[in-house]
Amino acid sequence: MKKTIQVMLMVMILIIGSIGMGTPIESQVENAWVLVRVIDHPNNEGWKSANAHESYDNQVTYNQSNFSVKSTYIGDSQGTKVKGEGVRLSAVFSGAPEIIYKGQEVSLTLNLQASENTLSFFTFSAFASADFYPNVDIAPGMGIGTRFVDTDKNSSWTIGGSYDSTSYNPIRKTIKATAPTGSNTGDQIVLRQYFYRGVSMSTYYVYEWKAPGGGSPSIPPSNQTSAFSDLPTSHWAYENIMEMVALGILDGYADGSFQPNKTISRAEFAKILVLSLQLPATNPITSAFSDVPPNHWAYQVVESSKNYLTGYRNSSGIMSFEPNAVAVREDVAVAIVKAKGLANTRANLNYLNQFSDQSQISTALRNHIAIAVEQEYMKGTNRGFEPQKALTRAEACALLSRLINRSQFEGREKVPYN
Repeated sequence: MKKTIQVMLMVMILIIGSIGMGTPIESQVENAWVLVRVIDHPNNEGWKSANAHESYDNQVTYNQSNFSVKSTYIGDSQGTKVKGEGVRLSAVFSGAPEIIYKGQEVSLTLNLQASENTLSFFTFSAFASADFYPNVDIAPGMGIGTRFVDTDKNSSWTIGGSYDSTSYNPIRKTIKATAPTGSNTGDQIVLRQYFYRGVSMSTYYVYEWKAPGGGSPSIPPSNQTSAFSDLPTSHWAYENIMEMVALGILDGYADGSFQPNKTISRAEFAKILVLSLQLPATNPITSAFSDVPPNHWAYQVVESSKNYLTGYRNSSGIMSFEPNAVAVREDVAVAIVKAKGLANTRANLNYLNQFSDQSQISTALRNHIAIAVEQEYMKGTNRGFEPQKALTRAEACALLSRLINRSQFEGREKVPYN
């Protein structure tokens, strides 16, 4: 009997050894498009040239996926001077996903807005689009590949264009495209988000066809004392970020970075909420949202945190979530107010009057934002409340850290031990 056991052990060792001598484990993992770098093209030279025009001045604000141009009309060819802002244009794309799997349909959200305060003979308009391009030789005029389209199959969107308009209806589009399939490890594609207002601005997300893992978030080593390569201690959210990392709510990346300015998708925000609020896991049979089915990677976190989230209801009453769309500031306001049990509190909407952009707040969320501002959970910026501004990883840490800190001590009195 003893000899039989020894023989069986030898056979098992040989089998295990033969597995170890075969194909490396990482090559057995199916490849996917993994985000490896992000390149911004603000086209500063183009804007310098545009500012040389005698009749207007362009002030450009640009950061990843967020484009804003303020054109001030200063005169016409006869030298007539006109005071005041001519037009403000902005385009906000949702952040691109970190990993795109074979055959995956990628969704982005585009918010395109404009406002005009001064009438002139200029036609103010803006143009936006997004596409995949199978060429890593990146240049602003590289052309298009697989275009993102909306439900009407449109692939580009224009706002403005009227000679006598004083305001423009904002455009909000959910746009989709199926990523090309890679053939060889190392192949690369570019997801380009493009905005044009006389001069182009773009953000290029470069993906590489390889086994997922190297480009996905990873928990920093426990002995890491110097935080992250792109996060100096002078960063405005440094303490909040490090607290959230210590709690395991957000992690750094395998390359040692934290990427504080990277935007967060709505699905990622749901995951952060589950961890921040320590919500119990739920896995119902029926999905609350039409676009987050049970086989979606974020199904459980979305279902677990749905009472704190926002959704989109169509004319038929069907709810969608847009998991790949970017999370925005008004989403955080709703989550905080609901988490604090203040959703049914009487809202003082006068608190919104201090914000010049309050008209951009979604109608059904105005009460939540007013409460969040009154309770000082959220404040405005130097540009208003910016309800549709994409939420960055740093901002998420700062806002949710404030919520966690307050909830830890509410309902308790601090007293001496003896």
